[in-house]
Amino acid sequence: MTAGKEFGCNYIEVFRVITAKLLTNLIPRKGCFTLIQDLTDNDSFAEIVENNPSIVIEFYASWCKPCEKVFPIVEKLSAEMKDVTFYKVDTDKEPLLTMALGAVKLPTVVFIKDGIVKDLLAGVHPEEQILESIEKIK
Repeated sequence: MTAGKEFGCNYIEVFRVITAKLLTNLIPRKGCFTLIQDLTDNDSFAEIVENNPSIVIEFYASWCKPCEKVFPIVEKLSAEMKDVTFYKVDTDKEPLLTMALGAVKLPTVVFIKDGIVKDLLAGVHPEEQILESIEKIK
């Protein structure tokens, strides 16, 4: 999908049906090279979206070599963008969330503003293109 295409679907209601158990591998990243905290079983995707107006979610798999190229870029940007919340999702452990957000190719980075997916980048993209997509949700 191309950068800048607005999807216009409100995912808050869609994800109310996804249980907290599915979200145990949705891990917030707050800054570069910091310990990543796990979300608790009480957290839900709908609450995360409602409480964070600007969200970047990176979908990856441990066996995915291209994912290893994108992770450092997203990690660097997460340290620079204090007004955006960053998460990562292991697609092998969270298949329903992966399918619901349309991450059919790895890596995929999804950009959400106020509960609406504003952009989705599938595959390896340069830092500049990822930054452009982040700027659209700030």
